[in-house]
This record gives sequence, C-alpha cells and structure tokens, in this order.
Amino acid sequence: MRIFGWRKELESGIEQIDAQHKQLIETANSLIIRSKFGNDISDISDCLSYLEKYVQYHFQSEEAFQSTSGYPKYKIHKALHQSVATQLKFIMVKLESSNYETKDIEDFYTFFISAIVNHILVEDLEFSIYYKEHLSNLDSSS
Repeated sequence: MRIFGWRKELESGIEQIDAQHKQLIETANSLIIRSKFGNDISDISDCLSYLEKYVQYHFQSEEAFQSTSGYPKYKIHKALHQSVATQLKFIMVKLESSNYETKDIEDFYTFFISAIVNHILVEDLEFSIYYKEHLSNLDSSS
C-alpha cells in the first residue's frame, strides 16, 4: 500500500482549511504506518479516536466559513459532511470489533483517503472559488 502525499491540486487557497486537510491526511498516514510497523492496539485506537475528533473539528470549521460567507450550498455541504462522519463511525466500529486487523485498517485508509480527496477536489474547491469571489466582491464594495 502506498502512502498518500499532499498535492498542490488539493489546495483551496484558504490557509486554515488547507492546513486542516493536510492534518487529516497526515493522521491517516500515521495510522497506516503504525498498523504496518506493529504499534500496539491502544496506539492505533488512540490514533483513530484523534482522527474521528479532528474530522468533526474540521467539518465544523469548514461549515463556519461557509455559513459566514453566505455559501448557497451550505446545507448540502453540511449534509455531505454528516454522511462522511456516519460512514467513518460505522467503519471505526467495524475496526474495533475486528481488533484492528491490518486488512481492515487498510480498507479504512483507502476509504478515508478516497473520501477526503474526492470531497476536497469537488465540494471544497467549489466552495473555495465561491469564497474567494465573495471576499473580493466584499473588498471592492468597501
């Protein structure tokens, strides 16, 4: 399995959001590395718990940007976040019940990276275009 690296095409241009996206990917990478190199189950469990909490924090941050900017697709984006969070929770329960089998962690990693990257490339980049246009419109009307 290959570790996913940050790519320029994932940048939204919103510094705080980009930093959070990078942190999500780094944490997922840390999880897969820990599972491959035999870290104990409590370490893997702690990493997953951190990732789950950080996903929620990130979604709240992103939604705050959208809400305050008047993003017209805010409710749709929020529903997508809720769907991803529900899927993550389901997979994490499966991981726990399998006692964090390497194959299940790899499946989780594949799902997580795919979900995050696809979300960034489609939904988040669409918002970043709106956000930048909205900010420049606010700046020029001042």
